[in-house]
Amino acid sequence: MFALNAPTMPVDQSFAFGPKWRRVRRFLKPSVLVLGTGLPFAASFYVHSSFMRRPPLYGVYDVETFVRNGKVVPPLATDETRWRRLTFSRPGAMSIQLMTDRLWPLAAVVDSARHHVTGSERGAASYAVTFDYTVFSGDSMRARGTMHGDSIDVMLRRLDERKLFRLLAR
Repeated sequence: MFALNAPTMPVDQSFAFGPKWRRVRRFLKPSVLVLGTGLPFAASFYVHSSFMRRPPLYGVYDVETFVRNGKVVPPLATDETRWRRLTFSRPGAMSIQLMTDRLWPLAAVVDSARHHVTGSERGAASYAVTFDYTVFSGDSMRARGTMHGDSIDVMLRRLDERKLFRLLAR
């Protein structure tokens, strides 16, 4: 057809199933269809339900004051170690947004009974951040602990995520 520009006839490529294969096909085809549609649906339901769980300190916290080793660190946009925001969005994770807008994702263990948080980089043997926290009047929090061997004292204010992420209010 392409080389000689001549018409061609379709070739019959069908084959006949024996009676044994017809019985197998009768059960195999619906099983493959059910598993092919059911397993992804069940997996997406599991993933969705795990993302909908909220950690105890859920929210976005803006850093009001940051004290390292007893000295107040000013909020300079070029400082690569000062925090701008602290976010707890899902269980077992937290992220720290630095003043340079770089995100520092950490695996977090929140002990709400002892009011203690430990954060480590994925795959790291030691903790990068550990702090005890105190929650004041629902929207403020104070975190005192260590970060890379330095002592830190951070005052945080929880932001209203409906105002921060306007699509959540719709």
